[in-house]
Amino acid sequence: MSFIYHIKPVRMFGDILYPLNTLREINKDIYEFHTSKYIYRKILMEQKIPVLNCLWNDVLHCLPLDLRLIYKALIKTGHHKVGNKEFFKIPIDLLKNIKFVKYKFDKEFFDKERKEYVLTTEDIEPLTIESYRELSELPNKTIEWYKQCAESRRGVPLLFRYIPHIFVKGNIPIKEVDVCDWSN
Repeated sequence: MSFIYHIKPVRMFGDILYPLNTLREINKDIYEFHTSKYIYRKILMEQKIPVLNCLWNDVLHCLPLDLRLIYKALIKTGHHKVGNKEFFKIPIDLLKNIKFVKYKFDKEFFDKERKEYVLTTEDIEPLTIESYRELSELPNKTIEWYKQCAESRRGVPLLFRYIPHIFVKGNIPIKEVDVCDWSN
């Protein structure tokens, strides 16, 4: 069985993961808490996602790899204060009636000249449950990013940089999914 992975949100409530724009309608306080991570990237919240024809915050951002791989890579590249993170290990079958795509994230998507984020249809790969493939290792660009951050001693501000994302356009029930610790 294949899985997608999602960090367990701080201040998680209930047994459903909601995209941020849906969460705004359900619990304004928790929405504001979670959107605070975009304080220096507010324009990203209005980014359109091709293929799904929705906004950045209309989807759940999941990963196609076990987060324990990220933890191991951080330690190996010199990051020793990474803390504990719990994550949901979500069976791909839970997405059978939900649209989802892979955002390849193989290049920078902030256009410095235009001062905006640019996603194109070439950056997005439509997926089905049958076509989805879980990754077994981190992209080399991500590992290089971790090394650069460790050498500069600035931490890792963008933990999932260059890791393909699975954008899920809908809510995901998590009542019966496994919760894992990335350090185990």
